[in-house]
Amino acid sequence: MLNKKDSALLRSKLYVPIVIRDILDASGPLADDEQYALHETISDLQPDSALLCIALAAKQLANCAPYPSATLKVLDIECDRIIDDYAPLWLENTRNQHMDETLVFDTLANIPEDLESLSELLEVNAAFFSNHDPKAAEICNILFIQAGAHALIAEEFIGVIDEEADEPVDFTPIPETQNAVTDNVIAFPFGGKT
Repeated sequence: MLNKKDSALLRSKLYVPIVIRDILDASGPLADDEQYALHETISDLQPDSALLCIALAAKQLANCAPYPSATLKVLDIECDRIIDDYAPLWLENTRNQHMDETLVFDTLANIPEDLESLSELLEVNAAFFSNHDPKAAEICNILFIQAGAHALIAEEFIGVIDEEADEPVDFTPIPETQNAVTDNVIAFPFGGKT
């Protein structure tokens, strides 16, 4: 569990949850430019940052509901787990602290699955909110779309890393040839008289 200082730092760096809280507290519907700004801001994040951002924002939704459902409680619990799993590592990286590369990769390898799980919970809760709070339903739908998109990005990223790790490295030196010709360089005969 994060202390108050780390929690405040995380929210300030990923400021979308703070913005969402302000939107939920404001009267009136969610404006089109606000929807666009939320989509654009979250889509510009790296998958690990997006995961934390979406989890923190979803917690805002879960905590603001006047009639919490069982699915909202599950969403809140899942968001807490994600924050506990990823925030300490994310904060270490922010502070430029030395990090164990194996631990980092092992943690990051779970991001696609956690984004997919979060996406599914957000989809279910968007349906719940649609009957009670249209603005919260719109925000939930934005988070659902972004979680799904980032899950695909993270999956591709992890796949590329796995492929690179599986490729053997060839340390064989390139042999020098007597008659090598490259671009505009003419190779002179080796050891012969002219």
